[in-house]
Order: sequence, then C-alpha cells, then structure tokens
Amino acid sequence: GLQMASGSGHRSGDGARGRMKNISSLTCAIPYDVTAHFLRGLINCSMDYEKPAEQVNSILMSCQHKCPILLSSAMKWWPLLQSVLCSQWQMQSNDAVPKEMQKLMDCQQIARSFHVSEYFPSDDCPWLSAAFLSFSSQRQINRLEQGHEMQELGNKSQQFLVCLLFFYMMDLSSCQLQAKEAKVFSEVLMKCVEIIHLMEQKRKGSGESWFILFELEEKQQTPYQVLHKLGSSVLIRMLPFAFYSVLPKLDKSLCDELLAAPNFLIVALKTYASLVQLFLDSQEILTEASPSVPQQPKVAQADTLELITQGRRFLLHALSKCPKPRYSSKSQLLEACGDLDPEIRAAIVHCFQPDNEDDLATEPQLF
Repeated sequence: GLQMASGSGHRSGDGARGRMKNISSLTCAIPYDVTAHFLRGLINCSMDYEKPAEQVNSILMSCQHKCPILLSSAMKWWPLLQSVLCSQWQMQSNDAVPKEMQKLMDCQQIARSFHVSEYFPSDDCPWLSAAFLSFSSQRQINRLEQGHEMQELGNKSQQFLVCLLFFYMMDLSSCQLQAKEAKVFSEVLMKCVEIIHLMEQKRKGSGESWFILFELEEKQQTPYQVLHKLGSSVLIRMLPFAFYSVLPKLDKSLCDELLAAPNFLIVALKTYASLVQLFLDSQEILTEASPSVPQQPKVAQADTLELITQGRRFLLHALSKCPKPRYSSKSQLLEACGDLDPEIRAAIVHCFQPDNEDDLATEPQLF
C-alpha cells in the first residue's frame, strides 16, 4: 500500500487504482471495509519508521494525486473511520494525530456546521474539499437546499465549484444507472443547474467555465485531471448524459452566452457524438454497471434517445444562429461531430457556405 501511494511500482499501482474505482457501485468511492483496511494498515506500517506521523502525512498527501479514490472514500466514510483510526493511533503512538488526519477531522466538523464562508479556507486541494461537501450532502448533513447557502458557495474559488459540479454530475449519472426514483434524479439535476448558474454569474465572461469538465483529456495537465481518476469508467462514460440532461434546464440567456464562448460549440459537438455512441453501447455499459438488473438498459436507452433528440435540436439551432462560428473552423467542427449524425454534419457544412449570410436578428428557440 505504501509503495502504491508513493509511486513505487508505477504500472502495477495504476492497474490497482483502476480496479479499485471500478469494483465499487458507489459514486467516487470504494467500500468502507477496503478503505478502513488500507488506512489502518498505513498506521501500522508507519510505526516501523522513526517518525510515524511524517510517513502518514507523506502518503496521504501523495494520494491526493496518485490514488485520489482512497481519499475521496475517506471523505465518504469519515464519520465511521474517525474513532477507529484515532483510537488505533493513540494506542500505538504518543505523538499528536498526523496533520493530514487532523485535516480530515477538521473537515468533518466544518461539514456538520456548514459555515460555507469558513468551509475549507485553504483551496490547496479543491477537489478534496468538494468531495467532503458532496458526501456530506448525500448523508443529509446539509443538502444545499437554501438559497443563501448557494450564495455563500459563491465565495469559493472557481476550481472548487468545478470540482463540486463534477461530484454532482457523477451523482446524476449514478442515479440514471441505478434507476433511482425520478424525484431523486430531479433534485440532483437541479443542484447541477444551480451550481452552473452560480459559476457563470461569478465568472462574468472570464475565467474557467463549467464545461471545462468535458474538455479533460489524458494528455492535458490541468488541476481537474485528478477528477477522472475518481469516477468509475462507466460513470465517466456517462458524462455526456449528464451534459445533455443539464443543458435544457439552463436559462436561455445563459445558453446564448455559452454559444459565444470559445470552444463551447466544439465541446457540445464532441459530447453529442459521445452521447450517440453511449446510446449504441448502452446495453454493454449498463450490463457492466448493473449485471443483475436485466430490464434496466431498455429504460436507459429510451432516456438517452430523448436526450439525443434534444441535443440535436439544440445543435441545429445553435449552428443556424451562428452561420460562421468565430472560434472554430469547419474541419474542427466536423472532427468534433464525428460520423454518427449526418444531419449535424450537413448543418456544419451549411454554416460555412459563402452564400450563407443570414440575418442573425431572429434568435431561434433552443429547446
């Protein structure tokens, strides 16, 4: 365990981390017993060193990037883990609780009181902060239901809000995969919408937008790269479903602003192509996610097909509204679109025809 988290045995560690996040049906977490086993083992192993607390701190800090699923699981299970781990530490050492363990204890206390203005005053690891708030909400310590609490979240950094949105979008995908009741799905969906509106109001045309979550590629080095290490491969593949579930719920004025944003149209096209592929692969994906629920794929296929219809309507109107997109070339848009929807490809080609200089005064209804 110490070797995997610290980076020794790099290839085998990558494989182990991939297996850990994919064996669990939980959202961005592994089961309690696995989490407790690793952390208790970490404390035991640290006692072989002259300064055990430094070893624990070093490994937990390494996990922030090398094995984040372990820390997100610690966030989820901390109400149960705290007494177990603290008792073990006190039995084996006379030193104070390691700093990184103390951080987890402090986070839990703040989550209970939910003073968002004080919540994680340091944003040195925003995804960890967002994980704690998300899991606290799931435990109904606080459900982010009151408007003033959402406003207080506006005091947090854009990085924190992007990460928080990621966790809620993972919840949204999980609700779909597990066929949870419509009320639960709707609640999570509206939280995603509220966070997006909050982010865009805070951003005011500059800085990172929410759709950066859908621009993450393995080769890019961004603060958000770690997020894709937290969700299972199935949940990550479901992100296009979350994107096109949220998009119709956004204000029309916000949609208009998004269409003027660099890269948004490319992101929307790529995500649409992935959504179509998701529909084609839905039997395989949902069987992998829930092999014991044979009737579920048909339900999910119907939902995905409805989103494809809405997504196509949005893109066709968006392309008709912007005959020659300012930030993209025809080749870029065609590459983003792929070959799965000839109608969208034809609309892109039409955008760049020389005689296509339509009057832009009339704005179509996007949804």
